[in-house]
Amino acid sequence: MNHCCIIAAILTVVTTPAFANDSRFLPGDSFFFIQFGARDVTSLTKSKSPTFRYGNSVDRTPGCGSVGYDEIQFVEMPKVDKEGLREVYLRLKPELEDAFGKPDAMSVLVYNADYDWRRYGFALQYNENWAEESLTGGFVSRQFLTMTNFFESSEKHAASAIQRNWRDATLVPCLNANCRQKKEADGTSRNLPVESQQDRLYLILPDRNFENYLYPKDGAHFYHLLKGKIEHYRCKGRKWELIP
Repeated sequence: MNHCCIIAAILTVVTTPAFANDSRFLPGDSFFFIQFGARDVTSLTKSKSPTFRYGNSVDRTPGCGSVGYDEIQFVEMPKVDKEGLREVYLRLKPELEDAFGKPDAMSVLVYNADYDWRRYGFALQYNENWAEESLTGGFVSRQFLTMTNFFESSEKHAASAIQRNWRDATLVPCLNANCRQKKEADGTSRNLPVESQQDRLYLILPDRNFENYLYPKDGAHFYHLLKGKIEHYRCKGRKWELIP
């Protein structure tokens, strides 16, 4: 099979929604995706260990199964992280767009504190065990299992993004998190919120146009939050520059 045919086959497998699954966070993923809005700002003040929903937890393929974890809990979340997220939300609020019916939501990608975002970019799961983890999560038929991708097949760099995701999957550690399940009386298992206790890196985007960040587009900007320190980056000449 030649190179072009391989790419076409990959795109078909990854992006076809029919008889497929909706994937949320899997244990081997490099990040947890949150659509952070006004309600989430409020939750920061109400709990020492706030819980947030996965950003793709709205079913987009009715009648299909879902795999993975819907929620994450930041155990004993540091005050500086709470203040940082709130500050960035207030800065971005005027330009935020509606996403899947959740108004004023910014995209927050939660990574390990040492994640090398300049090398590995944005919104690639880098999970070499996604199929096995999806099946363990309760999706019955491997025949219809698909890898959810954050890039649509119509996007210019979609094929390259998928290649990078697979190529470097063994190089990027998974998010440090405790994925838990609870046994029900009928013998089934239910996913509990993923527990995150480590220092975290938050890459905060004002939209869901992930292609503009993985392959920097001039004018795109995002916030980098680590241990309470906020850094603002903007793309100029297809390179990320720190805004003073």
